[in-house]
Amino acid sequence: MARKSRKQNLLLQQAAAPAPTPACKVYRTALYARLSADEHIRDAGTTIENQLCLLREYLKDKPYLQAVGEYTDDGVTGTRFDRPGFMRMTEDMRAGKIDCIIVKDLSRLGRNYLETGDYLEKIFPFFGVRFIAVTDGYDSVCPDVTEEGLVVPLKNLINDIYAKDLSRKVSSAHYTRQRQGKFIGSSAPYGYVKSPEDHNLLIVDEEVRDIVWNIFHWRADGESLTAIVRRLNDNGIPCPSKYKYLKGRVKKDRAPSGLWQASSLSRVLENPVYVGDMEQGINRAALYKGMANRRMPVEERVYVKDTHEPVVEREIFDKVRQQREKDSAKFKSRYGMHDKISKEPNLLKGILVCGDCGKNMTLWRDRSGAKLDPPRVYYKYICRTYQMLKEKGCSRKRLDKKDVEKAVEEGIRMHIKLFLATKIKLVAKN
Repeated sequence: MARKSRKQNLLLQQAAAPAPTPACKVYRTALYARLSADEHIRDAGTTIENQLCLLREYLKDKPYLQAVGEYTDDGVTGTRFDRPGFMRMTEDMRAGKIDCIIVKDLSRLGRNYLETGDYLEKIFPFFGVRFIAVTDGYDSVCPDVTEEGLVVPLKNLINDIYAKDLSRKVSSAHYTRQRQGKFIGSSAPYGYVKSPEDHNLLIVDEEVRDIVWNIFHWRADGESLTAIVRRLNDNGIPCPSKYKYLKGRVKKDRAPSGLWQASSLSRVLENPVYVGDMEQGINRAALYKGMANRRMPVEERVYVKDTHEPVVEREIFDKVRQQREKDSAKFKSRYGMHDKISKEPNLLKGILVCGDCGKNMTLWRDRSGAKLDPPRVYYKYICRTYQMLKEKGCSRKRLDKKDVEKAVEEGIRMHIKLFLATKIKLVAKN
């Protein structure tokens, strides 16, 4: 029988020894639970609350792990790390509010091999955060020697492969149902609801049927998008996002004001769902192909005719589409018409915001003296919310570009002077 070296014996003894109890330090512990949408379907007994119960039970006999918060992501895939609950937890980690994170198993942290490895090997150690995966028996403070070297990276790799395999199967199933004309979206389009008997079938929402019908007929009669938007807002009709939220069909209120915008109106007017057709696969992502979410060209989308009851006549829809194409061609024909007129850069793009509505201010170029060559040009910062919605959206603002940039420059100079003055005082004290 071959002899073992003293070093090998020492490593085996350390691996077999029970984990030491860190009595000298009490960890501020975050409990994290995650469940993806497909896990809800496959196992009805798997819930966020079950995971949290397991974690709370684990902490009962460990006084050195003091729970300070619970963070959850329900119905969110583990291949993404921009999950709301996870991001809130990492913000608290960076703020020094927690120094220990506990999960049910490694797959709850994530199913992306590279990013999960980065958190375990780089990010958590950098912030001095202890990480525990209960059912995997992993603890970063006192890891098993064999697991630290092989098993944990292997489990992360398996989780990554599992996610890609699941992506392949789900993509295939979705594509099949799309070709059959079945609706697979999470929320029905405005003007429709999912049938109680078949969630892949759309039925007309009678409460807003007339609104959708009027929108198309107003546009077909020649009304502009802006005029229709103002008409809807003047009549107190909530926009699609707000309507769905008020009806409890979506959890997040994405339009607190409830006002229609030209963009939300355009999405209604361009959607063939209102003539009974189904166009799906407009945006597509495939994890197993390494393809990020992107908008697909028209010829690669799935289009099936007559899948449900229409709200609008096909002739009206076609008339609106022709009007849109005509407007687009007219707009494109004007490209280069004003190239001779000077165009100043927007130095405050993405920085200057409206103090009332919080939206970015837009640099507006105005002209006068049409007979002059070139005409006089004026630049103003305006609030686009007011421009579209008038007083219902925001208050009127037109700020001269030179005045705004001068005020910004003076503010920068003032801060530079304060900085230099403070620096001189600090140097003098030392």
